[in-house]
Amino acid sequence: MVILDATDATVEQRTLGDTAEVIAAGARDPACGDVSDQTLGSADVLGLWHTVRLDGALLARARRCRLVVRFGVGYDNVDVRAAGARAI
Repeated sequence: MVILDATDATVEQRTLGDTAEVIAAGARDPACGDVSDQTLGSADVLGLWHTVRLDGALLARARRCRLVVRFGVGYDNVDVRAAGARAI
């Protein structure tokens, strides 16, 4: 799991244990221009709070992604149609 706009994933990693590797990407750019294609491309799950705008272009970079977790309330920063088009 890659948590896009977090700088610490200690709680998530502790909770998931050996089930998954959790990476805190620390994105500050809403388009994740500051997150490497390697990091995005390796993610089966993307998690995000409110800094990142998860649109079709970002989902295309996350070619393995099959699940999006929006931490918090609402999903107005997630392009639901683009995710649906990718069967997410």
